[in-house]
Parts: sequence; C-alpha cells; structure tokens
Amino acid sequence: MLALVTARGALAQVRHVSPVPPRSARGLVARVYGQLVRDFGMAAPPVLLHSPAPEVLAACWMMLRESLLCGGAVARVVKEAVATGVSAANACPYCVDVHDATLRGLPGHDDPRLAPVAAWARTTAGEQAAPGPPPASQARLSAVGEWPPSGAGLVAVGERSAAPEAELIAVAVTFHYLNRMVAVFLGDSPLPPEVPARARGPALRAFGRLMRPAARRTPPAGASLPLLPAAPCRRTWRGRAAARKPRRSPGRRPPSRQAAGARSPARYATC
Repeated sequence: MLALVTARGALAQVRHVSPVPPRSARGLVARVYGQLVRDFGMAAPPVLLHSPAPEVLAACWMMLRESLLCGGAVARVVKEAVATGVSAANACPYCVDVHDATLRGLPGHDDPRLAPVAAWARTTAGEQAAPGPPPASQARLSAVGEWPPSGAGLVAVGERSAAPEAELIAVAVTFHYLNRMVAVFLGDSPLPPEVPARARGPALRAFGRLMRPAARRTPPAGASLPLLPAAPCRRTWRGRAAARKPRRSPGRRPPSRQAAGARSPARYATC
C-alpha cells in the first residue's frame, strides 16, 4: 500500500533531473525498483533520483540496502539512530524526518543506551561529541553496557568486535552521501508542501506507522550484489597498469620513483 501511494508523488519531488517512472522501468532500473519497494517498503525519492544513470542507481541502492536494511551484528534500530544522527549533523531535514519516523516505530527506540551511538554519528560530520559515554569509534562499542535491554528484541552491539563498528561506519558513509544528494535534488521534507505546519507531526507519525512493517523485516544480505559486476581487484588493476606501461629504450635512464608516481593515472591506484 505504501509503495503504491508514494510512487505517485515520489517523482514529483525530484528536481533538476527526470527519474524513470516505475511503469516505464526496464532492465537494471526495473530490477532495482523491484528490490526497493520489496525491501524498503516504498519508492524512496533519494534512490529514484539516480535512475537516469542505471549503474549509479544500482550502486546507491546497494549501499543503502546492504548497510541499513540487512541483518548483521547491529540491530536496525541502532542503524536508524546512526542514519538520523548523521542527517541531523548534515542539516538534512528530509532524511531526519524519514529516519526519525522510522526509528520511532522500532522496538527499543527510546532506550537511553542509543545516545552514545547517536552522538558518535554526529561526530562523523565534524561536530563535538555529546556528553556521556565515549563515542562508538573510540569506545569500540564496548562502553554501551548491557545490550540488548531486556525484552527489546535487539541484536547485541556491546561485544568487542570489528563487525559492529564496520556496520555503523557503512551506514554513516551511506548517509553522508545521500544527505548531499537530497540537498541538491529534493526539498526539505518528504511531506507535500501543502501539508500545514500543525499537521506535520501527526503526518510523520502516520508515516512511521506505515513504514513499520518493512522496517521490522530483515532482508537477506547480498541480494543486491548481482545488480552490478564485481569490482576489479587490486591484482587486476596492477595487471592493466603493467600492460599499458611503455617500454624503455635501451640506454635510457628510468625516471625517479617520485616523478613516476606524480604522472601515474589515478585509475591505476589500488582499490
């Protein structure tokens, strides 16, 4: 239902580019749209705006899906707290409205132990950390304490492991990118501009309730990866660089390492 309702108005929110309408989508764009509606629960304009460039659309959706939606060491409620914190630090009211409303529809959203994670998310935009326990990047999430809180249905994030940090960093990086795209191509709110100010709060709460079923599902990780070919590995790039390296004439002195590095194309950098 939410996907049908939002698809009609989602395209009208996008500025400067013309997204592919869902009924006209073919090939890669249609595959991304299908996963987007199935796993995210709506035709999200921050993703749709990439559709004029299908490969970029697929990459954007892969970042969002695999970092925010899929299960792992960190619960969705914690990831939504990071998404909201990064968006607030970047002054992106559109993403704050969407992800704060989604956060409030999840179990454990009001647990005070989310505060240090949200504070860490804000520091990724250069802000000072809020008072309280150390930010996640410094405390390695071991300072969160007993986790999950009893009955909240959350996945543990308090273990001393690189996996939780990697997942939270992935969410933060994704939203630093999306916030910037939204600032250019979308307005300040996912709500239509004709919604009066006094009705915005109830409308966002209703939006959160509509998002709740999709937000409480955990799609399997990796389903979006076949949308794009595998990235070239480090050895492949080195092989291409060697193949294109011109032969040196006999008796010619090779250039210095520094000079050669300065002239090397950026595309040959290791990945």
